[in-house]
Amino acid sequence: MISKVENVGTGNPKISLIIPVDSFNSDLTVKCVQNLRLNDSSNYRIVLVESKGDDFTYGRSVNYGVGFTYDSEFIAVMDSDTFIKPEAIENSVAYLAQNPTVGLCGAWISGPETDEIDHVGFVHLSSTTRFLWNSIKRRAPFYALRRILRGSNWSYGVLGVPHYIPGKMVGVSSAFCVMRRDCYEDVGPWDESYRSSFVDVDYSFRVMLSERWFASSAPSVKVMH
Repeated sequence: MISKVENVGTGNPKISLIIPVDSFNSDLTVKCVQNLRLNDSSNYRIVLVESKGDDFTYGRSVNYGVGFTYDSEFIAVMDSDTFIKPEAIENSVAYLAQNPTVGLCGAWISGPETDEIDHVGFVHLSSTTRFLWNSIKRRAPFYALRRILRGSNWSYGVLGVPHYIPGKMVGVSSAFCVMRRDCYEDVGPWDESYRSSFVDVDYSFRVMLSERWFASSAPSVKVMH
């Protein structure tokens, strides 16, 4: 596992971005970094963490990368196939500054073939009734009714919700998310036993169970994944 660190802009970056990659020189990595430069003019630090084969787990890459974020107040995590929309980094910092109890902030995510937002986070509900009531109350479309029919209504992606109140969500996607350094130090490192899937779910729940921090998503922070 090795890293490649680069500061963008001048001055001490308030935010560092950790990006787990297979190769520093892959087309996807190069395009990801080019997109960052093109769409955000703020000061930030890029920390590419290269890891392959049996040595790779997403959590291990994140934890390794944290060691290169120095004294940045905020630590972002993103996939190498995530492409930010304009000023997503700057808007993440602004959102967290305005919401001091949010320890983990996610983005509004669109797919690669459309600008329509198709994922902004997730909630955890224990019953079909609560699922339906939450959808109506939050004016979210019934995206996951098929999950009910399959008997797997324990979680669903939330679509089209017009606003979010800190603490009403329980999780965000590691496709692009931002942690406060204080939150990372309180909650602890990411679980390295998860190779990839569900490591963000695990960390999100740990943030919510910390009794100090909330997870939320910011409508001003948009990415494509």
